Amino acid sequence: MVINSQHSGFKLIKRLLILSIPIIFFFLGLFIGHYRFASFIELINLHRLKVNTPTTNQVKYPHRPNLNVINDSDILLYSDLLSKNQEYKFKYKEILLNDFAYDIGLDFPNSCSSMQYKCLINNENILAAYIDKLHMSPTEEAVLLIHGNSLVPDDFFNDHDKFYSNHIGLFLFQKQFDVVAPYVTHNSRFQNARRRLASRFQQSWIYLDIQRLKIILKDLATKYKTIHIIGTSYGAYLAGNLILDLQESKSLLIDQLGLVLCIEGWVDERSYYTDENNLFAWNWEMVFPGISREMMISAFDFPYFMVAYGTNQKQFYNNVYNEVESYFPNRIIQYEGGHEFNAAAINIAFSKYRTHLENKNK
Repeated sequence: MVINSQHSGFKLIKRLLILSIPIIFFFLGLFIGHYRFASFIELINLHRLKVNTPTTNQVKYPHRPNLNVINDSDILLYSDLLSKNQEYKFKYKEILLNDFAYDIGLDFPNSCSSMQYKCLINNENILAAYIDKLHMSPTEEAVLLIHGNSLVPDDFFNDHDKFYSNHIGLFLFQKQFDVVAPYVTHNSRFQNARRRLASRFQQSWIYLDIQRLKIILKDLATKYKTIHIIGTSYGAYLAGNLILDLQESKSLLIDQLGLVLCIEGWVDERSYYTDENNLFAWNWEMVFPGISREMMISAFDFPYFMVAYGTNQKQFYNNVYNEVESYFPNRIIQYEGGHEFNAAAINIAFSKYRTHLENKNK
């Protein structure tokens, strides 16, 4: 009996020790600071606004959907997108409907006639929308300008968003480029919806956006000698993936490309996963998945592929590109600033591109 009692006691102690391990690690995490509880103030502020209360987003940006992180439009239904209700007015909602119809197999009427932008449709019935700013006299070079997660194409040409888009569409137009700005899936709720649809149909979640860019690129290739591509954030992520797609498919379109500049968006997945400030943030909506280290470096096989990053995240990007720069010198640009379409970085990139062409032609 004594032996059995001692054996039971050892088993109980063993179980308690095993159970205590995750508890110890959890509180160790709190102590170190990698995890934290949301404060009471943060939690009680997660309230919904009254129905029909205009949000700042709706008042300032009529060409965007009425969506903030927390408001009554958090839940946006398919029927809402079809509705003519002003509360759900969104200039590019036909693209979201096209995404839904494409995957679900609905018969959505793809027509450009009544829309407020230009559009193209390919033989897969994929709708590509864009706005542009063209010179009266023909030019030989165009820029495909790809917006990020919180922008839409209109922001490149208006006064609404001076500190992220920085009027960069007008800036490039004044430098004698024709500028074409496509709409790609913006807003993390729309991107998450795209992921869910894609996962059901064994499709890459960026497939439709990449196809849209290729549709527009093919059209531009018939009109311009050289096409440059510039993207920031999600736009940079797409630009890099577009280059990989064209390289893999051995597309002739790549021969007409000039500068391809990715600003703060072309990094490998390891970089995101080691950035604990993002990965463990309790209210972080979405993190771009990044790509493999090998894929990230492969994009640099295109001789005019460059990346740029601001000094606000200097340490993070230095770690990302330190090895890359040793393989591909003069392709990494650092500028004073943050997460933005930065005119100085674009000027430096074009200067490097022109110098490369001059040296090549000597």
